[in-house]
Amino acid sequence: MMEKMKKQIRVLLLLTVFGLSSCSCLSLSTWALMLNQNCFYYLVGMLLLASIGAGLNYYRGQGNQHYSVFKEDKQQFLYSLLLLVNILGLALIVIEHILAGNTSVEGFVEAFLPSFFFLFGIDLLVFLPIQKYVNGVKKFLGKKEICFISGLAILIFLRNPWMLLSMTFYIALGMLFLGLLVPKVIRWEVSFYSHLMRDILLVVFLLFLF
Repeated sequence: MMEKMKKQIRVLLLLTVFGLSSCSCLSLSTWALMLNQNCFYYLVGMLLLASIGAGLNYYRGQGNQHYSVFKEDKQQFLYSLLLLVNILGLALIVIEHILAGNTSVEGFVEAFLPSFFFLFGIDLLVFLPIQKYVNGVKKFLGKKEICFISGLAILIFLRNPWMLLSMTFYIALGMLFLGLLVPKVIRWEVSFYSHLMRDILLVVFLLFLF
């Protein structure tokens, strides 16, 4: 069950990468995300609560070696659902705000959209064997194919550089946070609780907003 869930999530993440690349080609806006004060407080609060939850979960079950939040099928399903919500929410915001040009939710987007990319970076590091993929691509492709892909990537970047740079910044920030500060033994838990806390904070914000 665990391996099946991993494969499904990897497919979702790879499709998301492809979708973000496509959006950057289609969008003509000069949209970019900034690390403003509200966004910073939101990310710090989300990560603090997630780290506390992951740490308590780990130390509570350390004695009987059952500290993982993924021992039961229902918890695996919840985690997959949280990841799917993150990807679908990102897609809806990108379509509504960036491609459709709807500025009525601009404040909401500036505060919450960075967390989608931040968590996306965490998920990439947790689920995708990036080094294995890179080595596989090098073996499979020749120099001409690599040059073609590199040229295509440069064209996509030049199409909308600020958008791609801002997305890459938050994705890289999420990967650096997980890679440098979080032990491997609790990375899944930190990812799980980060998604959970982000969704809870999002619901609370929406209740106060409306």
